[in-house]
Amino acid sequence: MTLRCKLSWLSIAALSVVLISGCDHNKPSPGTFKAALQAHFDQEPQCLSIRIAKFPVDAFLDDKGQATVRDGFGMDRTNVAATLAALKGAGLLTAQESVKTVPSSGLGDAPKSRKVITYAVAPENQSVWQTRGNVQLPCYGYVHVKSVDNYTEPDNTSGQTESTVSYTYNIDRIAPWAQNAALLNAIPELKAIVSADHPAKTLLVLTHNGWMQPTP
Repeated sequence: MTLRCKLSWLSIAALSVVLISGCDHNKPSPGTFKAALQAHFDQEPQCLSIRIAKFPVDAFLDDKGQATVRDGFGMDRTNVAATLAALKGAGLLTAQESVKTVPSSGLGDAPKSRKVITYAVAPENQSVWQTRGNVQLPCYGYVHVKSVDNYTEPDNTSGQTESTVSYTYNIDRIAPWAQNAALLNAIPELKAIVSADHPAKTLLVLTHNGWMQPTP
């Protein structure tokens, strides 16, 4: 066999390997689904949800010194004020005290003057915050898919090939601020997220780019 023929056969063999690998890439398996999920989660970090629209935000103090924040739904939230205080303690927010007029809640109470703590994003930690929609959120880490535990056999009864995948994940690449013990004690939901493994389930759809989560 000539060198030219050998090279041709080698090229064909290499192309066959690529084609086979491409098919295997879409074949349902724990490894395939784990890679697809991880690629999805690596696109953006996970962020702490706070029930306010944007900063700066005012926390009004009552006669007993308890702070409340009026959220985006017009409700007074003491737990949100506590979260903001914890984020300030971790260096993510600044706080400035003043006196302002508290507007009426619409339930028959009159406007009144109150001490106020105004929270704003700390300039030195601006990179921690992401704006999603019209909301600023502090981001604490990334989802790490530990294992794919189960999945349904792919079917296309809905007009597209899809499978429901059950998996286990934890959080890695955790931001230093989200490892602050005092902050984690003040925000139990964040502590629960970053300190344990979590089961989850999602739908994956087979596209021309491989398995992906459907676009909302």
